[in-house]
Amino acid sequence: MALPSSGTISMSDIAEEKKGSGLPAGGYWENISLRGLSVDSVTDFSYFNGDLLITADYPGTPNSAEPHAMSEFYDYSQFSWGTPGSIFTNATYPFNGYQEDRNGTNTSFVTSCNMVLNTSTKSISFTFTNTDDQGGFNVNQGSTNTATLSYTGTISTLEARFVHSGEAITVSSSTFPDDGRVVEMFSNSSHLSATNVAGNAATGTSAQNDISSGASGTYQSLRTTSGDMSIALAVMSDDTSTNESSYAKIEWGTGDSIKVQLRANGTEVVDLYTRTGGFFFMQADTTEEGSS
Repeated sequence: MALPSSGTISMSDIAEEKKGSGLPAGGYWENISLRGLSVDSVTDFSYFNGDLLITADYPGTPNSAEPHAMSEFYDYSQFSWGTPGSIFTNATYPFNGYQEDRNGTNTSFVTSCNMVLNTSTKSISFTFTNTDDQGGFNVNQGSTNTATLSYTGTISTLEARFVHSGEAITVSSSTFPDDGRVVEMFSNSSHLSATNVAGNAATGTSAQNDISSGASGTYQSLRTTSGDMSIALAVMSDDTSTNESSYAKIEWGTGDSIKVQLRANGTEVVDLYTRTGGFFFMQADTTEEGSS
């Protein structure tokens, strides 16, 4: 339970919040350190229980910078992530698919990590869904199983990002603006799909990162109250005229990887999902050839 947002709080209140259920009941505090409570890897306190003296350092802090102050702990809740559940149904789907249109119409292929935050059960459920738009030469549409990530404490801020390693990104066009793009899409209020792509632009998102020239690893904000949210990777190709083409592709080779990573309260990071390369690629491709 979070500390109060105003009024008087003591160092023992903060110590109690930080220890959670990690120490036996019935003991008492000794040598509580405000610096220790405020800085990780520094002893927070000693705790005496019968003949047992425990010296403890619990990770987590609202502000590790000096000067330290009790007021920094208003609304503080000790936070930790659990272990994410596994993706095992259609496990080849995430970040693996292709869509082509041979009539010059725009196409897209999107892998979405669609999540639901539940602050009552302190959990985030997530599933991966592949969708596309237009064309008809698609592969790997569909969804995985739904897995769950639990947490303790209170989420005051929540962010997400993709972490790419070794990816190859290619976008091309024969005539501007009939170009392809690779875009990271984020929503703090809904689930994302190919319906959030129009031509070579992302729509209906709360934030987006255009990574056509290379990945940045930029965090974007998600919600902190119960409800839907999403992070998605999209390849987009715009419609073309006769004898033109447009495509976008991102590919991970052997030893490469992509992660979906969450960060709570500015410091607490968890890898929600990791896929290591040697697998397929994501590509959207549109062409229109003239007749002779």
